[in-house]
Amino acid sequence: MHDMRLYILVERVFVVFAVFVFLCILFTPLQVFCSSWSDMLDIYRVPMGESTYKIIKKQYDGFLQGSAPAIADTCIKQISIVENNEPLVDLSHINNPRLSVMSESELLLAHESLDDIDSRSARYSLMRRGVFEALLRMVDEIDTLAPLFGYEAGALEIRLFEGLRDIATQKELFDNKMAELAKVNISLSETELYMETAKWVSPYINNVPAHSTGAAIDIHVWNNKTGSFLSMGRFNVGGVLAPMFSANSILTKQQQENRLLLLIAATRAGLINYVYEFWHFSLGDCYATYWYTEFSDQYCAQYGIVDV
Repeated sequence: MHDMRLYILVERVFVVFAVFVFLCILFTPLQVFCSSWSDMLDIYRVPMGESTYKIIKKQYDGFLQGSAPAIADTCIKQISIVENNEPLVDLSHINNPRLSVMSESELLLAHESLDDIDSRSARYSLMRRGVFEALLRMVDEIDTLAPLFGYEAGALEIRLFEGLRDIATQKELFDNKMAELAKVNISLSETELYMETAKWVSPYINNVPAHSTGAAIDIHVWNNKTGSFLSMGRFNVGGVLAPMFSANSILTKQQQENRLLLLIAATRAGLINYVYEFWHFSLGDCYATYWYTEFSDQYCAQYGIVDV
């Protein structure tokens, strides 16, 4: 009889403990249990939705295998463009507190170092209407996802660093980056140096730069509860690219989770991330078209170079 009572007591303690563990899992934000990009994608697969998961997983696998193309690789450039003549929207003229242009005083806060900040073009607040509409959807997506990542709905806002970039500014940025990389990569041939530079800045020769079409945007996420940007790591460290799926050794756990929140919200809204720059997203350009479809001559981009 004594053994039976002891058995029942142990059994009840076990049940209480199991219920406690279940409730902890149920009411604790998912990010507590994330340990790697692969694990995180699996954990957030349901809330991100299957179509979004497939795109992000395809990008992650491509990055991991070294097959993800740079923004001006041949497979990107050969995608045809059928201009749809969609008008531009100037975000600086839009009165939306959750979606705005990054002020000069916010630049250093967002980039963490002056070395990370490139010159913006004079028309940097412009973008195609379709991209603007995607950003509006992204605000809603962030609100939906925020509690899963430990944030309040309504606390997170999108800040634009740069949208449209004229060809003159594109040339300046490309030439400057090429000269910078040449100093630290003296063994590279001219062709190799050009290809390495093209990972950082889209070329202006024999190419249609995404920013020059109004299709691309560089964005960050602002927390209006803390009065600060979400920490996502340096935009570049020692001349090394800052891809979305940077190694865990480079990012803190919080930075990794913040990037995933940005990535999921943007992708669900219809934007595509440039895998070598965690802050760069686009819609309707050749790069986004590549990831949305298995490449075929039947598919085409809808935004060409804007003459401003």
